[in-house]
Amino acid sequence: MSKNKEVLIAIAEIIKETDEKHPITAQEICEEIENTYGIQVERRAVGRSIKLLIEKGMDIEYCQDNRRGCFMASHQFDQWELKILMDSVLNAKFLGEKASKNLVEKLMSTTSRAKRKTLEA
Repeated sequence: MSKNKEVLIAIAEIIKETDEKHPITAQEICEEIENTYGIQVERRAVGRSIKLLIEKGMDIEYCQDNRRGCFMASHQFDQWELKILMDSVLNAKFLGEKASKNLVEKLMSTTSRAKRKTLEA
């Protein structure tokens, strides 16, 4: 896979971890890509990639104060929906403990990092 494609996928994954209260800047994305994937990328290239992701349909918005960065504007589930689904999975008697745990992890992966922390508590 080419470096550009890897960077684009990495940016999409990183932005999925954000929400309106926890935006991320292009510089922070550069640092995370370098730390996680070992790829160096320029800040301006990140900005162009974000614009491309927006053009292709990702619901990414920039903060009003653009220096704060951007965030994923909508996730697959609202927090209250995730809570209901998680509670239902954990209380389902026909699911084993391992299956319940795996399903809850999959559900948690559909929201931002910060919202995951509140759901875990």
